[in-house]
Amino acid sequence: MSVHPIFEQAMAPFIKPLREPIWRPVVGYEGIYDVSSLGQVRSLPRNPEVRSRGYFPRPGKILSPAMRNNYPAVLLYKNRDREHVNVHTIVLEAFAGPRPDGMQASHLDGDTTNNASANLEWATPKQNNAEKLRHGTQLYGEDHHASKLTLEDVRTIIQMDANRCKLAEISEEVGISVSQVRNVLTGGSWKAARENIDWAPYCIHCGPKSSCTCPPHPSND
Repeated sequence: MSVHPIFEQAMAPFIKPLREPIWRPVVGYEGIYDVSSLGQVRSLPRNPEVRSRGYFPRPGKILSPAMRNNYPAVLLYKNRDREHVNVHTIVLEAFAGPRPDGMQASHLDGDTTNNASANLEWATPKQNNAEKLRHGTQLYGEDHHASKLTLEDVRTIIQMDANRCKLAEISEEVGISVSQVRNVLTGGSWKAARENIDWAPYCIHCGPKSSCTCPPHPSND
């Protein structure tokens, strides 16, 4: 349905502010960078610098974020120092205030690229993880960026541990160190995977204990 031009013109003063982003200084980089309520970060025009061939002004521009650990981040410069900062942190500090102790940035819709201020809030790690699980964005197990194991490897480790195999035996079977085996059994990265794996007993020689034809092993008593 088309909108009558007269009505559109009358409503323009009210609609335009909703479409335009609100800009605020980036905390710690005031006068150098601004951040918008839509999650954009821009550099501000800087004073001309003396160069070998004269004066060259440095115009402002919208920065292009790069993905770092699944989160958009920008590179900020100040006094010849530079640092990568997640865009969600910049937005929250500008529009919601400083990060409370122990809090994390949480995306309400589960989309880590949607860094609009209305989509962000400070949350406890427990609240943040609950939101990630609800949205299906919680990375664990073989989906984790640092993982070198597959879910099948972890299933083998857990089943052998449930059958009381020694850590050294598990380590040799899977081809990882004893410390890595211990981390799979107790570490947080595999917690969700451990809770969803069948804990059926496992024989290091035959596989699932239900199909085992070996005599009892001393380590499995």
